[in-house]
Amino acid sequence: MKYSLSERGTGHIVAFLLVVVVAVVGFVGYTVMNSQDNKDNTVSTQQKVEAVPELKQADATLSDANNELETGLDTTALDQDIDAML
Repeated sequence: MKYSLSERGTGHIVAFLLVVVVAVVGFVGYTVMNSQDNKDNTVSTQQKVEAVPELKQADATLSDANNELETGLDTTALDQDIDAML
């Protein structure tokens, strides 16, 4: 006996499964995106305001270090080395 399986209609099943998979991935992505948006709102305004003086102090420290580096940097040795290479 020879059995013949009809493959008609399987394209609809594949298309339906594809739509279901895309919908599930989209729903999971939407859920993850919304959960991350909620985490960003947990930082209060008070915490942001308290961080400003610390940032100003860090900026002043870096500026002072940069000024000290610029005034104390002797580039003549570097210039001589570069000239020797050329």
